[in-house]
Amino acid sequence: MSAQSKPKVTIGLPVYNGENYLAPAIESVLKQTYGDFELFISDNASTDSTRDICLDFAARDPRVVYHRQDRNIGAALNHNFCGRRATGKYFKFAAHDDLLEPEYLARCVAPLEEHPDAVLCQSRTRIVGDEGEGIAVHYPGLESSSAAERFGVVILKPHWCVEVYGLIRTSALARTNLEAPYFGGDKVLLAELALLGKFLHVPEPLFINRDHAARSMRAVPFHLRQVFQDTSRQRQVVTHWALYTDYWRAVDRHVRDRREKIRCYGKLLQWWFANLHAARLTLDVALALVPRAAEPIYRLRKAYHRKGIGSEKDRWAQPSDPASVTAKRR
Repeated sequence: MSAQSKPKVTIGLPVYNGENYLAPAIESVLKQTYGDFELFISDNASTDSTRDICLDFAARDPRVVYHRQDRNIGAALNHNFCGRRATGKYFKFAAHDDLLEPEYLARCVAPLEEHPDAVLCQSRTRIVGDEGEGIAVHYPGLESSSAAERFGVVILKPHWCVEVYGLIRTSALARTNLEAPYFGGDKVLLAELALLGKFLHVPEPLFINRDHAARSMRAVPFHLRQVFQDTSRQRQVVTHWALYTDYWRAVDRHVRDRREKIRCYGKLLQWWFANLHAARLTLDVALALVPRAAEPIYRLRKAYHRKGIGSEKDRWAQPSDPASVTAKRR
């Protein structure tokens, strides 16, 4: 593909066994009023009809490019495979169970063109249930001009990290380490982007995030989360310690202003006291030392699951195999 023929936007859709919602998700991309894009689908060796659905769309629309992995490489690695495939000026992750309103791309591309210092644009997010019933509207508040303030919102406030599905400037994405291969690694990616530049916001809810029982935050038990993200790593990562150290590394790597860096480190000190992080880190260490405790603790955690967006729709599944869980993380 020549430089002249490269689309301005690359949309990367990693998927595994997504037949339930995949066709409407692809259709919502192809119906965008902004047409200068390609849709790259990475099928993580699905065993359902995902392959046939994708090939059908690819045969009908040249903007759809389909790739099938030889084996299930894990959710995080499949997301990163899509991210590295970006050829456009802008890149967007898509999920097989989410939807876009027709104006989404047009409304996100325009402000990024006007503000070259911005690294990401996202609309408000409408959270819906299995059948499209409304649950909530999500607004993160990440428009601060301060890297430390944006960083603080990402790491301190409990939210679903849906901004990582926003439209990202590809040059900024290339400066990140993409998604870390453990549960919560998408928050590290979002934190890196927050440190690199400001976020822009479209006030209308043009991104539709589907909340259902098979999404990984609900369905993957503690002791299966590592293999879900990276099938080559069977040993469970001490997730919150890895998350914390990667946040520190991101600040050291991306923040040059001394005062702003100190403010970022201050947010990292606050991290210990926010959202039960210290307790979660202790739990991670305990599970690493006593893996057999994972399942009963997972059951207790379900009973104590914090209230938040979509909490009234919490429907926890508990499969014995992470392969039965669809690819979307949050």
